[in-house]
Amino acid sequence: MAKVGSPMNPSAEKIAATKPTAVYSVTTLKDQFDKSFKQQHITPHFLNLQTVADLQHVVTQMGQRYDRQRAARQANAEIKAAIRTAQQRSHRRSKPRVLVLMGLPGAGYMIGTSKSYVGDLVRLAGGRNVFTSKTQEYIQPNDEAIQNAQPQVILRLEHAMPKLVTSQFQQEFKKSIWQQTPAVKSKRVYDLQEPDFDATANMHVARALRRVSDWLYPEE
Repeated sequence: MAKVGSPMNPSAEKIAATKPTAVYSVTTLKDQFDKSFKQQHITPHFLNLQTVADLQHVVTQMGQRYDRQRAARQANAEIKAAIRTAQQRSHRRSKPRVLVLMGLPGAGYMIGTSKSYVGDLVRLAGGRNVFTSKTQEYIQPNDEAIQNAQPQVILRLEHAMPKLVTSQFQQEFKKSIWQQTPAVKSKRVYDLQEPDFDATANMHVARALRRVSDWLYPEE
């Protein structure tokens, strides 16, 4: 199999050399790669995978396009079952306050809002994201806002260079701001890594949702 670069830095020239019949990427990378693809006369399909519902829609589309409708229905049925289970688990229970963080290799972290993919998992699992937004998936951290939010659960996404990002988070969480949060005091800080978790939805979404549900509503 031809190597065409890294996931976050593919070579449009090398991709073009393989003469693909179709090229797929995600909408979050369109601004970054669209120009280089066009220079190679490639028209990629940018898939919207920002939420679980978006993923289900894409799965249905792909099933139709590649004559895999049965497999698509099975995949979506598994996702729907995971959603039902999570909703049943959280029914009539107090919503925990959840803080989502996305680690950036060598550059700290960002806060994941309700608009982010992990934020969508939190919503489906019955949690309340302490940072909401109608337009922004990620925002700059603010120590005062984090302290005021008093998160009961913290989810740390470490999808890129997880060893480095995990180490960064471990150092960051030694600071007093974190030690004073309810989540740290009750040891409810969880690390999210591939393959189950990513910045956009993937085919591990059912398992990812089950894990988030377990963290938000642990067995008593």
